Amino acid sequence: MKIERVTIENLADAQNFYSSVGYYSEIQPDDIVFSAKDDDKIIGIVRIAPEEGALVLRGMMIAESHQRKGIGTMMIKRLEQSIGEQDCFCIPHDWLEGFYGQIGFKKIEDGLAPSHLQERIKENRQKYPHLIMMKRSV
Repeated sequence: MKIERVTIENLADAQNFYSSVGYYSEIQPDDIVFSAKDDDKIIGIVRIAPEEGALVLRGMMIAESHQRKGIGTMMIKRLEQSIGEQDCFCIPHDWLEGFYGQIGFKKIEDGLAPSHLQERIKENRQKYPHLIMMKRSV
């Protein structure tokens, strides 16, 4: 199993993986995307998206058959290097607070996030009521 940065030539494969696990947010060309591969087959994707002046960790998805094997932890630790010294936000389910806390994300009040993320969490909580706002500051 290897973690690698997805190149522009392989974005379609990454998007196809997202679709296969029911995640339909479109990868943008300026996103920083990492994949986990097992025998050259994508089994996980995560990305950092620059959005309206803020970095946002989005779309951490691991194939169900490969969950609970430490792959997500390896992926976010690799992603942490790309975040560097910049602030970064994420909107996970509350049960993932400790997972994202591994690389310094902390739960914050929604009002401390950029306005577009405040709107996103408000909309998404209608379907997923356990979402929380998190921020990683260095």
